[in-house]
Amino acid sequence: MASATSDSGSEQDHRQPVIGTMEARMEYTHTPLDEKVQFVSGAYQIDSEHKLQYGDREILYLLGSTDQICGCCGSCAPIRFISVPGFIKGWQTKKNEAGFPVTEINVVGDDETRTKIRKILQQEHDVSSVEFW
Repeated sequence: MASATSDSGSEQDHRQPVIGTMEARMEYTHTPLDEKVQFVSGAYQIDSEHKLQYGDREILYLLGSTDQICGCCGSCAPIRFISVPGFIKGWQTKKNEAGFPVTEINVVGDDETRTKIRKILQQEHDVSSVEFW
């Protein structure tokens, strides 16, 4: 889920790498919630943004859903999913050229930490699909 198209037709990049740092950093652009992002076989939307306290850090995660997805093998029922940009380094520290707030993120690169966070989120939201940036 790297980008979303707004009503005006302009594509919004949700994740942009920040080069030259020790940790893998990204920038997450907060676009309006509940906007459908169309693709060839269906659509998805981000329904809500959440913060999870994990140790002494906070994690940004997004709860989303799809429409019915059609593919070469038939149709799939709508699903709910969680996308985890990562640890919040700076909450809405600036705005992009379109005026949307941007949050600085450190991606969760450690497999053990990802597994622990995935279990917490799956239990809290009853969602099987939890993906990390």
